[in-house]
Amino acid sequence: MFAFRASFAAAGVQNSPGLRRVLDKHQAAMSELDNATFRWRQHITYHGTEPTTIYTVNVLFIGLAVAASLLGVLALFPLYYGWWDLGRKVSLNPLETAKAFEAPLLKEVHSNAPRSKIVETVGMQHVRYGVMQEKNDEPRRLHIEENHDGQVKTPEPGSVVV
Repeated sequence: MFAFRASFAAAGVQNSPGLRRVLDKHQAAMSELDNATFRWRQHITYHGTEPTTIYTVNVLFIGLAVAASLLGVLALFPLYYGWWDLGRKVSLNPLETAKAFEAPLLKEVHSNAPRSKIVETVGMQHVRYGVMQEKNDEPRRLHIEENHDGQVKTPEPGSVVV
């Protein structure tokens, strides 16, 4: 009812005698509806559908996936078994790894030195990890070395390095 009256008010025809009659009839009809009691019922049959996604779980596949994931974790245990017997804290720090593989750059460093001692002994040097060929007849090798005169180079794609 409000929208009906507002539409006429917006049109600027509020004081029209014809509009007054229409509004009075409309208001009378609305009050009649408000006071009336409905003694009838209407039955509406409704059959509706709503698409829903239903996920089902195959327990066998879930079990196999979990087993494969855990197998990967279990496969790493032998690699780290016995780390507590090393006598000091160790890490996979590249400096410690280079010392373990006897990098020539770290010759002066004690074999059991931790990372902080390696940095203290060697000092701040500019080094490069790459390919270095010592002699013409030997295969190219990967090294961590000071890069004097561009001796250490980045490996080329497809090249064989030992």
